[in-house]
Amino acid sequence: MRRNNKVNPWEAKRIARQKYAERQIDKFVKWSWSMRGKVKYRDIVELQKKYGCIIVLKGHGTIICNKQNAYLCSSGGPELAVAGSGDILSGVIVSLIAQGLKPWHAAITGVGIHAQAGEAFANDVGQIGLAASEIIAYIRTQLN
Repeated sequence: MRRNNKVNPWEAKRIARQKYAERQIDKFVKWSWSMRGKVKYRDIVELQKKYGCIIVLKGHGTIICNKQNAYLCSSGGPELAVAGSGDILSGVIVSLIAQGLKPWHAAITGVGIHAQAGEAFANDVGQIGLAASEIIAYIRTQLN
């Protein structure tokens, strides 16, 4: 796992390749889904400490975590649970870094913009039927 990469629980599990990390990620995934939005940070913080990177864990309540802080973005919704949405999020974060934001601020800002764009789509069209490419126009609106 390299600095500033976005990983989902299954990618993190594959990358970690260690039984302890796999157990922690499994517990986090099961716990966060069973609690319906109440997210436990401990497991993600431990993963961050192990690799010393910024983690963006996209899902129901996206977690952004670095060495000092862990934040939960509760904005956005099921409209963002489509193939390619995480790739769009990664692109937003990387483009913000390329424009001069520090990686930590780019991760927080990118997650927020992505979530707000998803909510705008849901308000305009509904929660069902988003193609990942459609979110780009909503992201542009959030940025301008």
